[in-house]
Amino acid sequence: MIHEDEDFGGQRDYKAELHHCKAELESHQTNLKQRREALGFVRTEVKKIKAERDSLIDDIAVLRANNERLEEENKNLKDKEFKLIMENNDLITISSAIEQADDYLRGEIERLERENEKYIKLLKEFNNLINYKLDIHPGSDVYMYYRSELNKLGVK
Repeated sequence: MIHEDEDFGGQRDYKAELHHCKAELESHQTNLKQRREALGFVRTEVKKIKAERDSLIDDIAVLRANNERLEEENKNLKDKEFKLIMENNDLITISSAIEQADDYLRGEIERLERENEKYIKLLKEFNNLINYKLDIHPGSDVYMYYRSELNKLGVK
């Protein structure tokens, strides 16, 4: 700051003014240097933030692609699950039908075994009759034929 009002015997004190101006200049230069350093730091931080932003933008693209792929995979898995559920329902129906058929066939087997026992008993009685008739009529062709047929059936 120049002080024109100061009177130093009619002359201005240029040395004091120069010294004062140099001090202000140094202060401004220091301030400017600090601001430039701060600006450099801010620019560095801005570059870092932009790089991070760009990286995040790339990450978003990758995540979106992964998300789309996973959504498609999920849809496919849901379709497979539905098909498996339908197949399982069909197998349950078939299994139920097989169980019913099995129950029916077990009943039929029991019935046929009882019926078979009756026929075996009847064949034994018939076998005894044929043996008795052959003892009485040893040369009878009819009784010999029946005896042969009983032998083929394994009835003795």
